[in-house]
Amino acid sequence: MADPGNGLGWSNVGTVGGASGIYLGSFSTGYWVLTANHVGANTINFGGINYSAATGSAQQVGTTDMLLFRIQTDPFLPNLNLSPSTPANGVPVWMVGYGGGTKNWGTNNREGDGTFAFQGSTTILTRSIITRYDDSVTGEAQGVVGDSGGALFYQTSGNWYLGGVMSQVAENTFGTKFTIISDFAAYGTEILAVTGTPIPEPSVYAAIIALLAFGGVVFGRRRSRAAP
Repeated sequence: MADPGNGLGWSNVGTVGGASGIYLGSFSTGYWVLTANHVGANTINFGGINYSAATGSAQQVGTTDMLLFRIQTDPFLPNLNLSPSTPANGVPVWMVGYGGGTKNWGTNNREGDGTFAFQGSTTILTRSIITRYDDSVTGEAQGVVGDSGGALFYQTSGNWYLGGVMSQVAENTFGTKFTIISDFAAYGTEILAVTGTPIPEPSVYAAIIALLAFGGVVFGRRRSRAAP
């Protein structure tokens, strides 16, 4: 499936260890990837190029099913906007991952939240967002094997935010299927304590680009007036 082309952070989702991982961006301490803890740190591929994990950089986020690791070289991908708060119930979300071994995206809605144990573990507990799968809705997304470590994005005020990391799937006694996604905002402070400050911060980056674009227009006009 191709990039939907709407500004979604498609290119920032790569494949690692037979599953998925998310390039967060360039930070004061290096280039950081976020994935599911059960996926682990390994070489990650973005756009057909492999990037090696820096030795000793892997860190579990608290007791959660999230794992940070640093890659050794710059993949020249943009910094993601990191969600400052949990998206509200009913908010449309986009899920991107390598489920089934192929990169895909799909949509759903935030159904609820809670603290979930990873596959019955008593020690890996994560504050999470859930989505519910309805197979009567065309194009609705449900996590499958390989999506672990993939991204949940949502949009607000025209900006895309990373809202979570796909962790596991569940099914209730009625056969209803759910995707459980680790809530980024619940652990944002812990994550940034490891990665450090974004370089540049997304808002600053946007301002620089806007300034350069403005400068280019002014320069062009000056050249135009100077022309014979």
